[in-house]
Formats: sequence, C-alpha cells, structure tokens
Amino acid sequence: MSQRSKDVWRRANIEETKILLRQELVQVLTASDEDQLLVYILKRIQILQENTDATQLLSCFILIIESLRHQDIFGGLSKKQVQDLSTLARSILKVAGVRPRHSPSSFLYTELHAALSALSASQGEPWLALWELEIGNYAADLPAELEARQQLDMGLNTLRMGQGETAKIFFQKALSLAENAALREEIQFQLVRLQRLQGADGINENLQSPMLQAALLWEKTCLEVRKTQDLSSMVALTKKGQPLHEKNYQLELFLYAGCHPKTLWSQKVMKVSSSSSLKKLYQGGNAVLFSIAQSLEMAYDSQLPFPRRLEDIKKIFPKIKLLAKVEHELLIWLYLARWLYRCHHYKLAKVCFFEYESLCKKLSGGESRDLIGLAADMLEIDWVEKAA
Repeated sequence: MSQRSKDVWRRANIEETKILLRQELVQVLTASDEDQLLVYILKRIQILQENTDATQLLSCFILIIESLRHQDIFGGLSKKQVQDLSTLARSILKVAGVRPRHSPSSFLYTELHAALSALSASQGEPWLALWELEIGNYAADLPAELEARQQLDMGLNTLRMGQGETAKIFFQKALSLAENAALREEIQFQLVRLQRLQGADGINENLQSPMLQAALLWEKTCLEVRKTQDLSSMVALTKKGQPLHEKNYQLELFLYAGCHPKTLWSQKVMKVSSSSSLKKLYQGGNAVLFSIAQSLEMAYDSQLPFPRRLEDIKKIFPKIKLLAKVEHELLIWLYLARWLYRCHHYKLAKVCFFEYESLCKKLSGGESRDLIGLAADMLEIDWVEKAA
C-alpha cells in the first residue's frame, strides 16, 4: 500500500472525513427528508464502491456506517441490503489493508460491529447485539472512552434480557473507564435505573443533563408508586405544561394505570386512541409501545365481542421482544394478567402473571416478585385453585 493510502487511513484523516460527510448529509436532510437521505447515501455508496482510490473507499466505508445508523433510527433497508452493505464494508477494509488488532485504523471494525449491534438490538435481538459488540471488542485495542461506550451498550443489552446483575457489572466497568462528563452521566443514570428495577428503596443521584433530569424524576416517581400505590404524581407530571408531558412517559402512565388493582386510575389517564399528542409521539418514535398500548386499550372495549379482543391481543406477543426497555415488558405482562383476571380467564391470567413474576425475580436476583409494586393482591391468589 502506498504511503498516500496509509495517510488516508490514519485516524486524524478518518475523523476529518467523517465530519465533512456528515455535514454533507445534514444538508441533504435539511433539503429533503429521511427517505430521500437514504436514497442519496445508497447512490453515493454505489458510485464510490467502484473506485479503487483510497480516499473514495474511505468515504464509501463511512457512508455505509451512516446507512446502518439511518436504518437503526428510520428503517428503509431490507435484510439483504443490510447484509450486502456490511459485507461491502469488510471488503473495503480488507482491500485497504486494515487488519483487526494489527492496524492503527482497526477501530473501524469496532465501529462497524457497533452499528450492526445497534440494529440487532432495535430488532429485538439483544443476544445478537451482544455478539456483535464482543466481535468488535476483539477487533481493536480501544481508547478508554470508546471501551466505556462498548461496556455501556453491553450493559443495556443484558438488562433488556433481564440479567440485572450482569448489567450492573458492565455499567460499573463503563463508569470506571469513562472520562467524558456526558457519558459518565448517561452511565450513572443507567445504574440508577437498574437500582430501581432491582428493587432499591431510594435514589440519591443528581444529574445535570435536562433530559436525564427528567428521566431521573420519572425513576423517583416509579419508586414512590411502588411504596404508596398512588399514581397521583405520575398523573401530575404528565399533564400539559409539566416536565414529562411530551415524552413517552404518558404511555408508561397508561400501562401503570392498567396494572393498578383499582380501575379508577384508568379512567383518569389519557386515552391512547384519542390522544393527538400520543399519535404525534407514535409518528416520531416508540411505535411498538404505542401499538401495544392501543391493543391493550381495545381489550377493555366491551362493545367488541370477546373473541375479537383476544384476536387483537394476540398481535401483541411478537412485538414484546421489540420493546427497547425491560420495564415496559414488565408492565405489559402485569397489565395482561389484570385484564384477563377481571375477565375471569384465570388460566391465561396465571400464565401472564407468572411471566411477570419470573422476570421480576430474574432482574432482582430472586429478591422481588413484584418490582412494579402493584401486584400485592395477585401474589396472594391461589392460582392452582383459580385455574382449575
């Protein structure tokens, strides 16, 4: 490889090329939309991949990573396209002489596998996401900050699988490596979230980021609900003009109300099907959670025949694994158990409640059977007798 090619694949030049290409993509997005941006990226990749010039190949590789990140957020690529793009990215690195663990730019393998990991996670495949991260970890000796991000992602994937203690190990390792203040706060928040999901009694953490402050406020409110079974604070925080009104917490509140032993809370929260703000939220994200919430709300529609409602609920189960947060899965299993019990379908209620209880035990290392704190009455049910 010529000296010029070696210079092209040095970290400083790689980072500079990334900045220039991302500026270019921002301009394209500003003038069009997400779909047109993907079309633009794919056309550029098609042209660049046929060029043997080192600079052009580097741009092609970076644009492939951008296309995978675009897929993670907006979609638009088929599975075959994702596979072909990842294969092309590896081929480019091979042609450029970039060898895993032996080249200064071998961190590009890590970036490729990190992008593929994010895709797997968003598709409800945390095991594959973990494997991609681990493959990426072996590809290069990472700077502490990048390794911290990798450890954080490992923790997020294991937490989604319900492995609370394993997630804690990854989060603590990430915190020990991170130097960037924003990344440290993000890790600290995930540790707080984990503590709540493992049954902690209180939260003392203070964070500077406005977004994380809002998330931290919700975590504290969830702890309050666990202790008091009173949803008043949740209702107040999600009202118009309040800190959590425009966030996905309205959907969580809907689930909390459905999990509560008293039906009056469901009457106090915003209806999913008629909420224009939630419909807007659905268009911008949280599509899976919104879709599930719609089906759960329809389950209580007494105007519909019960078999029709069961058919609609059946659509939920393939979607549960696509949820980004394990706490949403907890809420959905408890919500379903409550609904089925109220409908006197005790056998199915038992199955759903045992899923909830099992996930609680898994997250808490066997310490809790009710991490949400709204199932004390259901823990007292003689399920064997009820389901007989």
